[in-house]
Amino acid sequence: MLLKWWYASQLLLFDFHVIFSDPDIAWIRDPFATWDESFDLQGLSDIRSVNLTVQKHHEITCMRAWMDNMYEHSRRSIYPCMSTGLWYMRNTLPSRAFLQGLYGYLEKRPNEWEQKAFQLIVMRYLVGIGDELPPLRYRLLPTNLFLNIEFFEERKERGMGTQDTVATHCGYLKACSDHLLPAARYLKACSDHLLPAACYLK
Repeated sequence: MLLKWWYASQLLLFDFHVIFSDPDIAWIRDPFATWDESFDLQGLSDIRSVNLTVQKHHEITCMRAWMDNMYEHSRRSIYPCMSTGLWYMRNTLPSRAFLQGLYGYLEKRPNEWEQKAFQLIVMRYLVGIGDELPPLRYRLLPTNLFLNIEFFEERKERGMGTQDTVATHCGYLKACSDHLLPAARYLKACSDHLLPAACYLK
């Protein structure tokens, strides 16, 4: 997992922007068409919510309890609960600084889960440092476009719509047998629209 952050940092050094996608991400639409380039970094939400709602004091609950317990030391801890399996990153000074910081942190802690480390490190770069380093412009991707497969059926049941879905994360299905059938229906319905990976190379 350390290697992907190294490759991302090298690509930015060569003036590339980066879209990272795990193998279990199903792309339904062109990922470039909805790329909001006003943000330096944006990634898939792992918050247990179909529409990124937050609780009192801007608290959140990750979609799996073990994630929630791992990320926080108390309910007031600040962490975005983002999946590192799908993210967009523009080649900017804050992005390069963040990648350098995250890679340096993980290099010294090779046994730490990189997604846990991400939650900690990304928050540090949201604060600018004088005129030397602007704050990282960062957000979770909108769930009407990017979501985990568990929430696909739930959005439909609530009448929230799934027709604009760009990508969905199909992970953890082996551990969530109840979601296998909805996932299968979803991918079958979208199979005509799946674009070959080559389309995403720019």
